[in-house]
Amino acid sequence: MPDVRMPDGTIIRNVPEGTTRAQLQVRYSKAAPKADSRPTSFWQGVKQGVATPLYNMARLVETADDAVGGALKSVGNAISAPLDATLGRALEAAGLIPEKQSFPTVNAAEAAFKKRQAAKPVRGSKVGEFVGNVAGTLPTAALPGGAFAQGAYSTGLLTNQREPDLIAAEMAVGGALGKVGEKALKGIAGKIAPKASESLRQLTHRGVRVTPGQATRESQNLPGRFLTAFEDRATSLPGPTGQLARAGRERAAQDFVRGSIDDVLGELGKKLPADIPVGNKAVGYAQKAAGSAYDDALVNMRMVPDDQFKQEIAQLVSGVRGGDLAAPQLKQFQQIVQNSLIRRANAKGGTLAGDNLKTVMSELRKKASNYSSSTTASERELGEAITNLAEYIEGAARRSSPKVSVAALDAADRAYAKLVRVEGAAKNASGGLFTPGQLESAVRQADSSVRKRAIAAGRGLMQDYAEAGRKILPSATGDSGTAGREAMWQVAPWLFDLAAYAPYKAATAVVPPMATRQAGPVSTSLADLLNTAAPVGSRTVPIVAQGLLNDR
Repeated sequence: MPDVRMPDGTIIRNVPEGTTRAQLQVRYSKAAPKADSRPTSFWQGVKQGVATPLYNMARLVETADDAVGGALKSVGNAISAPLDATLGRALEAAGLIPEKQSFPTVNAAEAAFKKRQAAKPVRGSKVGEFVGNVAGTLPTAALPGGAFAQGAYSTGLLTNQREPDLIAAEMAVGGALGKVGEKALKGIAGKIAPKASESLRQLTHRGVRVTPGQATRESQNLPGRFLTAFEDRATSLPGPTGQLARAGRERAAQDFVRGSIDDVLGELGKKLPADIPVGNKAVGYAQKAAGSAYDDALVNMRMVPDDQFKQEIAQLVSGVRGGDLAAPQLKQFQQIVQNSLIRRANAKGGTLAGDNLKTVMSELRKKASNYSSSTTASERELGEAITNLAEYIEGAARRSSPKVSVAALDAADRAYAKLVRVEGAAKNASGGLFTPGQLESAVRQADSSVRKRAIAAGRGLMQDYAEAGRKILPSATGDSGTAGREAMWQVAPWLFDLAAYAPYKAATAVVPPMATRQAGPVSTSLADLLNTAAPVGSRTVPIVAQGLLNDR
């Protein structure tokens, strides 16, 4: 018996020989279900969509109860029996509830529900059913598992299959689709999201407001490279575009200096006040803040000469006496130990504390600094010996002081270490406005590790920030003035400047935020939304697929 394809694509198999197409069409028309012409309702669809997973959940419980011989039902009856015997009978007698009756099976209850829905004047819309399916499967979100598991859970609750092997097969497909849905949303988000280089992140994290060309300096795409090249040349234009480009780069250069000083002050929980201009005054503010933090920490500390301290001092004195110190410097060192340490400690019962400790440390550090910068080798060795003496006193104070005070001293030391690098950069810059290159040089010079190993490994203090500035910010903010003065008397640069102003002005508002992933641009917001919604894809894609399967 042959198979016959009907006009709507339906294939009728095993058609008896001799049956004409007209006869087959008549029989098929009578047997085919009539199209539902009722108007659609979103909320009716939601109701029907929620019902499917709920009935499947109930069916799962019913199947489990049957598998254990009705144990679950017995437990439920045992729990409800006392209430049925008292409150239940009283309510039945009062006519408030119907007399107790047996409950239908899940299949019978579902069939009755569908029959009632078919008799309603409206039918559920597909969109409403989808929303209902999502809502009905939400409880599975609390179950463990990633995208695959969530997709499998959703599919299992929406299946029309009743055989365990067929249900398992659909759940496996749903799990795979859940993984596909999650990866698809994340993939789209990755394409939409603007990408910022690590150097750009370093700068913007410290508050550097970059220009459009700086934001795209490390871009690998053609528009980004074009924008950077345009801005590099726009600084020489004579009109408003040139002024805007130069002003933006000048602002970024000042922000870089402010970010460096904020890095110092950040160790102390402070920031450079907005009313203090960057440059020499800002460096002076940081110096004062670091010095005050160091003094405040020492005031609350106490140095007790323990055994370790006594051993360190004995070794220091022995080393100095047997070293290369000339007689005058050796005598100076002995006087410093006697006057700055022993005399003051003896006056306070053998300890140094509070202002006394602060005074001793201040004197020793000042003398160490003066002698260490001497051109005489013997005096530099004296400076090193005094530095070691101060370090031993501080070490003893750390061991015998409260942890809070030691933590405050640590913060001051970290701030001072960064300040040394900032000072090294500022001393070679006009007005203290140093460039990234100058800070990078100061960072390299201040590295005290053997053979500059910290710098070689990229672990130098403030090295990441200095290198980021060198890569993103130009060493100068624009042309020196010669090109601008020459362009003032030429027509073409003016025309180009005026024509480029509006697009470049728009770029200053859009490009830097997009490149640094700050809030605002539509693409960034959409990308963040898609990344957040990626787990939802592991549920919705299987639900859509299951809906198509159920409609077959």
